[in-house]
Amino acid sequence: SRTSTLEINGEEYYITDYNLTSSAVSSTLTFKISSVLDPLTLVDFMLEVPSNDGVKILQITDTELMDAAQTRMAESLSSEQKEEYALKNIYANCFNYISTLVEQECPDLIILTGDIVNGSFDDNGSVWLRLIEFMDSLNIPWAPVFGGLDNESAKGATWQRAELASAQNCLFKEGTASGNGDYTIGITDNGVIRRVIYMLDSNAGAGINSTQVDWVKEVASNVALYYGAVPGFVCYNKNSATDFSSDF
Repeated sequence: SRTSTLEINGEEYYITDYNLTSSAVSSTLTFKISSVLDPLTLVDFMLEVPSNDGVKILQITDTELMDAAQTRMAESLSSEQKEEYALKNIYANCFNYISTLVEQECPDLIILTGDIVNGSFDDNGSVWLRLIEFMDSLNIPWAPVFGGLDNESAKGATWQRAELASAQNCLFKEGTASGNGDYTIGITDNGVIRRVIYMLDSNAGAGINSTQVDWVKEVASNVALYYGAVPGFVCYNKNSATDFSSDF
């Protein structure tokens, strides 16, 4: 792990892996040096949380928000369901519960792990916009990943991703590994990465693929070069037919 820094020609370097060997006539000190990098070159987002306070994360998953009026097949819902899942009831059905949890727990970060919106009941995108408006109103950083249902809306995933990326308090990045969004959040203390959260798209319900697994391993390896073995965990909407947990 990092123990100190050294300045050479005006550039700052980390000094790691000290090793002192001694004999009767001499002593040899060996160590490694590596450039001091902005943590944002290693992770996509940083969340500063002092280590003595700990980090509190609220996870919300599979709420499957919907607007019954947007059903593609009128007969798929009973009259009672059409009333219950009307857009006007989205606070009573879901958002009020989240608000209560936030008030009780005061989380540093909220993670939405997929199937938050049932896209087949949101072809005009109104539920998606209501979700973003509500989450931003909490004034807490929030980070979503797509599940198998979210991107079924006729508005399309490109529009959905753009709305997430433009939200004030949303941590979201499309990424390049796979699907709709693979990105990292570094939990930092005084700018030092203490933990990494890997947010992975579940590829429309097909599950995590080997490209994403390799990407996680690559990011973890790069972070380790500067901070040592940093603990981390992966967030994604698990498909029962696909489990890559052993690969991590």
